[in-house]
Amino acid sequence: MGAGTYGMCVDCGRPIPLDRLVARPQAARDVERERSVEREAAP
Repeated sequence: MGAGTYGMCVDCGRPIPLDRLVARPQAARDVERERSVEREAAP
């Protein structure tokens, strides 16, 4: 928050939707990017 980046996706820089932040305040990525990261990490 201090850096002014809360609510912004760390990968693409787009705003993370409010409903996602309400559900997961610690979210660092929007849903699309998070799914992409999870797919890449899957064995």
